[in-house]
Amino acid sequence: MKKKNFKKVVFAAAIAAAAAAFSACSKGSSTAETTTAAGASTETAAETTAADDSLTADIIQKAIDAITAEKPDSIGTITLGDYKNISVTATKAKVITDEYVDDYINTNILPNVYDDVDVVADGCIANIDYVGKKDGVEFDGGTAQGYDLEIGSGTFIDGFESGLIGAKTGDTLDLNLTFPEDYGSTDLAGADVVFTVTVNSIKAPLEGPLTDEIVKKTSEEYDTAAAYKADVKKQLQSGADTAAEQEMYYQVLEAIKDASEIEVSDAGLEWAEDFLIKEYYAPVTKATYSAYGVELGDMLYYQGTDLDAFKDSIKDSAEYFVQQSLIVDAIADAEGISITDDDAKAYAEEMGSSLDELYALYGEEFVKFNTKEVTALKKAAEYANITWEDAPEETASEAGTEAAEETKAATAAEESSAADSAENEEAAAEAESESTAAGAANAADAKTTDTKAETKAAEAETTEASR
Repeated sequence: MKKKNFKKVVFAAAIAAAAAAFSACSKGSSTAETTTAAGASTETAAETTAADDSLTADIIQKAIDAITAEKPDSIGTITLGDYKNISVTATKAKVITDEYVDDYINTNILPNVYDDVDVVADGCIANIDYVGKKDGVEFDGGTAQGYDLEIGSGTFIDGFESGLIGAKTGDTLDLNLTFPEDYGSTDLAGADVVFTVTVNSIKAPLEGPLTDEIVKKTSEEYDTAAAYKADVKKQLQSGADTAAEQEMYYQVLEAIKDASEIEVSDAGLEWAEDFLIKEYYAPVTKATYSAYGVELGDMLYYQGTDLDAFKDSIKDSAEYFVQQSLIVDAIADAEGISITDDDAKAYAEEMGSSLDELYALYGEEFVKFNTKEVTALKKAAEYANITWEDAPEETASEAGTEAAEETKAATAAEESSAADSAENEEAAAEAESESTAAGAANAADAKTTDTKAETKAAEAETTEASR
């Protein structure tokens, strides 16, 4: 078993959450899904960008790269409220207990750290090669190599995953299966097929409780479970403290916004859309999927949308960003606040990073804006009358479940909104029908105008999800 830094797992989970949030907020209004013979469902941009079949990921990326985000002379107007006389209610940071740490490790860390095993079982990850044939002939999208399949996930068609249970590393076996009658491809709907599957390797998630033996086998930093737990507890408490502070600043910002009169100009809204794309969405996407060469243009194309549609989807965020900017600038002017490189460096250190790392991830202007915002809101918070409430008691698993439900609800609401028009209702119905089967991540070659972008993005999402 390879040694793995447990600490990195914590941050990997954060990246995955960020990626999920991005995916939920950036889905185009005409997104439909298509699947191929035997893997996770993928979205085919060629079918969902009906307005312009010639649109490619490269074209979208060139449009993104051409964004200058030059700030207009006026982004709006503000009559700043009495920010020195506001009252807010905030929640104290939750106290991280030893029980919380144990629960967190068992539910969030150990399931993401794998040990090599010899036999396929429910819940493990099997790395497989497979070839699908109908009447002895390979069909499009039914072949893949080196695919990581979580057994029991329901990713593949019925019988595929269960048929692998009991297989050993190196085994090759034939699975005689039948595609669902309502499968999206008429050539495969209800068809009898044979998948020849070779099991390359098998790994299973570690199970708690955490022991000294597990720590020694998997970590280069710790020798005992106690030492590892102490560091995790320190990280979690720091994160809880930061989250409570940020939530308090948000309440202060909201109170000031409610007390102020703000008008956002059209030019300001357009600037904010460009600014957020150039300084946030584009660099974050590139950094998150750097190992796969995926950029924002690839992601938008893969999701069946374009730059204009993406701008529409972030319009509310852009409007709020302009309001933030006007409030922050007004407070900064009133308090004589100006931001230097040293201030930005100090902000980066507070975030547990270096300035260069933050610049690379978010863009220089976005980092400097955040630095200015935090500085201004800290000053405003000094004047505020803050009532602190105790944080509710919850376990790490309960916290994770609540976050997952919120993400699921947000995604469902977005998908529901996307299906309001007749065209989108048809796309949603098609997606629902086709998603009953499963398709390989590399099968996006079929009927797309830019297979490079779709394959890279599908591989990126599949790998991030399986980590």
